[in-house]
Amino acid sequence: FIGNPEFTLGLGGILKDWFGLAASAEMTLLIPEIYPFSDLNMVIETSDEFYANGIPFALGVVPIDDNIDFPAMKRFYQVLRYVQSRNGTIIIHRPSPATVSDGSTVLSEKMYAVITNMIENGVYPLGLATGESLFFEEISSVNPLNLFSSGIILPDFVITATNSKKTWVLNSASLGISLETVAGTSSQNRNFGNYPISTTIIMPLPENEAALAAQLTIINDKWLSLTDYKQLDHTWTIGQNTIASSASGILVNGLPVSLSYDEEPVEADYRYQKPPEYSLEKIFTAGNAFLLTVVGIVIVVFIVIVVFSRRVYLKKFRKVINDDKKEMAKNHQNQEDNSP
Repeated sequence: FIGNPEFTLGLGGILKDWFGLAASAEMTLLIPEIYPFSDLNMVIETSDEFYANGIPFALGVVPIDDNIDFPAMKRFYQVLRYVQSRNGTIIIHRPSPATVSDGSTVLSEKMYAVITNMIENGVYPLGLATGESLFFEEISSVNPLNLFSSGIILPDFVITATNSKKTWVLNSASLGISLETVAGTSSQNRNFGNYPISTTIIMPLPENEAALAAQLTIINDKWLSLTDYKQLDHTWTIGQNTIASSASGILVNGLPVSLSYDEEPVEADYRYQKPPEYSLEKIFTAGNAFLLTVVGIVIVVFIVIVVFSRRVYLKKFRKVINDDKKEMAKNHQNQEDNSP
């Protein structure tokens, strides 16, 4: 039934009745695959429109471990904090090797850094968005993911499962369905109500205001009873941080947090990379040092020559003076001897 949402929903309802599950079904809304380089202005506009229409929603953030200290990432966190203040919830996508270098597991040093950085910047992810393929993998390869108690199951259209395996499950999850599936489903009542099982409407980030208006029209015309994701019971622990949510709010390590938005200044003169070191610079530096040394030696030699020459000249001058004095004294003595 993979890739067939109508059959999956029907089968889910049958299995729910078969097992006698009394849990009520909930319907939430997710805007998936939000990156730091997504259209953040549209994210803000969509958040404002949903808030104005009283529509609770969640934002699926793709974890990225590169450049988490860059100003662009700080601005991204500011947008996510703004989304939270507009009654939005943050969901984190299952990490991919394309965005997290050791993203085969959530419990990785890189993911520790990503999640810790999000929490330090006031962003609190409450669940995991993952494809159906996760539940066909052996538990040994995904065991660290069991730190998440809840999540959203996104459709995978190509899955190959062979043999029986000890696979992994979420304590609670909702099935992702497209907004087109909801639009194509008829309801006996004016209020659409819920499907037999918990579902999450997957609505891509609109490209422009016209697309956003069309999506809002479908949601409002269907009179959807959407649930605020953060008011459901969620809990997970990664590293030293434990995040839990319920109808009373979000708790981080047992303490309540505020979702009000306060804009913080972002460093404008951030140095993204060190100045390049040119190879010729070292050559010129060595050449300058060599020339200074040679010139210094020449100056010292010149001073020595000048001092030595002065001394030699003075000695010669004194000798000449002494010889003249002796000659004069001798002549004077001869004159005295020859006088009558």
